[in-house]
Amino acid sequence: MLKRHYGDTIGGLQEPGFGSCVRTCSMPRLDAVDSKRFVHIVNVGDHWLTVSNVFGKTSHEVFVYDSSYTRVQAQCEVEVTSLLRTDELRDTVSYHMRSFVRQRRGSRFCGFYALGAAFSCVLRHDPTGFVFDEKVMPQHLQYCLDNNKVIQFPGIRAQDISETIQVKSKKHCLCQRSSGGTMLQCSFCGNWYHADCLQDIEISSMNPSVHWTGPCCTTSAIHSA
Repeated sequence: MLKRHYGDTIGGLQEPGFGSCVRTCSMPRLDAVDSKRFVHIVNVGDHWLTVSNVFGKTSHEVFVYDSSYTRVQAQCEVEVTSLLRTDELRDTVSYHMRSFVRQRRGSRFCGFYALGAAFSCVLRHDPTGFVFDEKVMPQHLQYCLDNNKVIQFPGIRAQDISETIQVKSKKHCLCQRSSGGTMLQCSFCGNWYHADCLQDIEISSMNPSVHWTGPCCTTSAIHSA
């Protein structure tokens, strides 16, 4: 629903499952956002959170809205890198961990909090310090879905708008490490790989003028593109 309403102007808004991957075996299947600002919901195991650069001064200033944790999750770094992989402004991301009201201890409302933050971001209302009303979250979401409307989740504005900033290197390649040494970019998906992590690389593939297919792009995917 968010993508139908805002997909023309805001990047991300993709199925959270497309971000899942297994280190050394696969990479996120997210579309790069290119020049668009993005809003993205991340699933980290049994936890949900939202990231967005809508309010950042640059595309690489990413606000993190997490109802439980105050540190950047590794999976979050991988997915943000995937979204920004064609944006070469810099090879680091400044993660702004925003004050975001914690869910009740023992509750399983992190998904609702992530959606509440995503709704606010697409509406251009920074949810930092916003106190959502947990009691009405499920009913509010159902109303929005039933009526195909994007309405900010009910709550009140708190005074706490503190944040901490964590600067992290982008996480490239199947190994999910920062860039270093010879890097190769897939001509089709835009993902970057360490040459040392790949086997049987032809010398011609080192030439940037030659199209090179990364290990995560299948022949069928290339033809369909």
